[in-house]
Amino acid sequence: MHYTVNSNGKRTKSFGIPGSGLYYTETENGKTKEDKGKTMRKTSNTSGGGCLASIVLLIMISIALAAYSLFWIPAIPILIYCIASKKFRPYRVRNTIICLVVFATSLIVFIWLGSTPELNSISVDWGKDRFNVGDVTEVRITPSPSDAKIEELELSKNGIATLKYEDGKAIITFENSGDTALFFTANGDIKSSSKNITVVDPEEEARLKAEEEERIRLEQEAQAAEQARIEQEQAAAAEQERIAQEQAAAQAAQEQAAQQSQDDPIVYITNTGAKYHSAGCRTLKSKIEKHLSEVRGVYEPCGICHPPQ
Repeated sequence: MHYTVNSNGKRTKSFGIPGSGLYYTETENGKTKEDKGKTMRKTSNTSGGGCLASIVLLIMISIALAAYSLFWIPAIPILIYCIASKKFRPYRVRNTIICLVVFATSLIVFIWLGSTPELNSISVDWGKDRFNVGDVTEVRITPSPSDAKIEELELSKNGIATLKYEDGKAIITFENSGDTALFFTANGDIKSSSKNITVVDPEEEARLKAEEEERIRLEQEAQAAEQARIEQEQAAAAEQERIAQEQAAAQAAQEQAAQQSQDDPIVYITNTGAKYHSAGCRTLKSKIEKHLSEVRGVYEPCGICHPPQ
């Protein structure tokens, strides 16, 4: 709607429907208001252009209403005005039909474009299965069908991680160390497959590693000490065995010597004599030690000391 004023003070008010070729004018001459019939006039000589423009406008309005439902707020009073206004009374039937077509078309397009398929399942990609305490990672959630919408997403109860689902992104924060199977639940009842996730604390892991290395070192030292003790005991036992064998051999030699002394006693001969003597014989000037078996049959026994025969 716009106003024009000419040089004579005549004021003209006009209102038109864009693209339709229809408009309404009202002229005021000076202080007197003149109503020029309040009729709708066609500015176009051909009806085809106005009809095409109306169809294009109808399609644009329908798509706008279907794409953005808030457009219905200004659209409803405009449609009511087009139907109920006295200015458009000669075209009330046509306007009513246009409004109904706009409403029906936009409703159909809204249902067709705005309907969201039902979520059937979800798949999860963790990327890996081992994380550190304090790590923050985004888990990829893929709905099936692909254009289904995930309204809400929950992480299974656990003591190692928390979920923040925002703008279609699943952000996982690992807070404690542990090992557990995690899964997601979408829209209240659609569950994903579970994944075994391990979370470690680097500081705690380093401490446990140092303790394990210390335990192994102490165990090796204890094993070495035990081996040394066993070797010492074995060496001592071997030494005792050697001493015992030497003592047994010496004793056997003594016993053998004693037995030999009894069976083949020691006698003595002189450098020049033809007799053999006992050790204490008074006639024994020089003595050469011999066994009885060596002198028997060669030397005669002394008649004074009477040696063994």
